[in-house]
Amino acid sequence: MKPTEILADFIAQTYIEDIPEEAIQRSKWAILDGIAVIFAGIPQEVGKGIISFIKDLGGKPTSTILGDGHRTSAPWAAYANGTLAHAVDYDDVNLHLGGHPTAPVLSALLAAGEKVGASGKEILLSYILGVEVEAKIGLAINKVHYNLGWHPTATLGTLGAAAACGKVIKLNREQTLMALGIAGSQSSALKQNFGTMTKPLHVGQAAKNGVLSALLASRGWTADREILEGHFGFCNLFAGRGLYDLKDMTENLGKPFDVLEPGIQSKKYPCCGSTHASLDAMAKVLQGHPFRPEEVESVECEVHPERIHVLIHPNPQSGLEAKFSLEYCLAAMIQDGKVSIRQFTDERVADRAIRSLLPRIKASQQSTLNPWDARLRIRLRDGRTLENEGGRSPGITTWDELVAKYRDCLCGILPAEQIQQSLQMIQEMEKLKNISEFIKTLIAS
Repeated sequence: MKPTEILADFIAQTYIEDIPEEAIQRSKWAILDGIAVIFAGIPQEVGKGIISFIKDLGGKPTSTILGDGHRTSAPWAAYANGTLAHAVDYDDVNLHLGGHPTAPVLSALLAAGEKVGASGKEILLSYILGVEVEAKIGLAINKVHYNLGWHPTATLGTLGAAAACGKVIKLNREQTLMALGIAGSQSSALKQNFGTMTKPLHVGQAAKNGVLSALLASRGWTADREILEGHFGFCNLFAGRGLYDLKDMTENLGKPFDVLEPGIQSKKYPCCGSTHASLDAMAKVLQGHPFRPEEVESVECEVHPERIHVLIHPNPQSGLEAKFSLEYCLAAMIQDGKVSIRQFTDERVADRAIRSLLPRIKASQQSTLNPWDARLRIRLRDGRTLENEGGRSPGITTWDELVAKYRDCLCGILPAEQIQQSLQMIQEMEKLKNISEFIKTLIAS
């Protein structure tokens, strides 16, 4: 079999009994985080805008925009929820994908799953397979794909979303192959749009197109059978001939599942992951040697060149740009002692105290560092120099921390008892007869 056929066969022939219990439990963790970040996006300008836009489009009411409760067609619900999920850049990450695995897959899957009345077990299985597809293709073509300027969360996420939706609506092997072919022609997203409203739209588009690909395939729509490996296929065009190895995908499917290794990391800061090692380093310095913002003479932060190339807004003018500004993130940590959703508003970015710190903070690249490490040097006006070298940020590492993030993101939109009910349902998702029961707990009354 050729690579795309191997992938389709794997999706169609993998069942819940084939999934390790550890992977099922880890997928619940990721789904909890995914729901949290969808709700985090609702109050944002991006969130309000996409919900309003989708409402104007109409659509057969088969699937739900979370929080708001508006029902529309499955593709449009996926479009809204996917955009919400990436609105504050708080969604989880995976190293093989080189981006955010859960947002496109889960947003598409909930919409398609609600449409067909999928069970909790079917959602869990389809989620794991969707992540496996996008991540293992990423293993085959990254970092070339990423460094060319593509946004893998959306390009690869479209294929992952199509795989997940194909599984949940019960496509056969041939239909799954067609769904991947359709999705391949709908994959696009440019890193040039980082720091704008269009970056989260990338994820909405990936989720929508994943649903569309599966639904079209279910109706007999055809596509090329070699969408990954073909002469004009995905890998040649999105990476370059000779610059990828699909054996990394075909020989590693489910060995182990990517939800387990390298795993899915939940973010503790709502900004670009390339800032996180530096933020962890600053937090450690502040904890061990507290100082006031006005004491700062200068801050030097060294990161790997791969990080600098993403952090493209040293002098941000908006909350969205600030998420891709190492200078701003460090200034916010110094000024406020934390970096949360509330640090990334346009008003906070314009704050005089934070802006006065920006000229004193310099980010530079150091190729001798490991790709996810950071080196921090803070010079204070009393002559002291404080240093810290941070490794890759571990993100959220305990269930209690994740639950706290979940409650924080849903607070103010859903009442406490509803939040608790939804949390319980995620913990026991394999018992759900119909995912619609869960969706009802995620609608503001």
